[in-house]
Amino acid sequence: ARASRTTSMDYRKVFGSPEGERVLRHLMKEFNGMGTTYHRGDTHETAYKEGQRNVCLFIFAHLHIDYDAMNERFKKMTQESRNV
Repeated sequence: ARASRTTSMDYRKVFGSPEGERVLRHLMKEFNGMGTTYHRGDTHETAYKEGQRNVCLFIFAHLHIDYDAMNERFKKMTQESRNV
């Protein structure tokens, strides 16, 4: 089912706040939102990790941000967190 415009706006509002960006950065780090999910020799682990990563991709879709743009945003957020 397709999300309503209101739902997508809610995602942008929540994840557009400083707190939301920190949560998103945490989710991306914990669930490998910007990397590979392949686990050599274990297709079940690969599928499990890909399911986790898919949540990050789902959020990106609601934020209307493509993968490359999100990757740049993630790098910037990571760098900013190191400077604090």
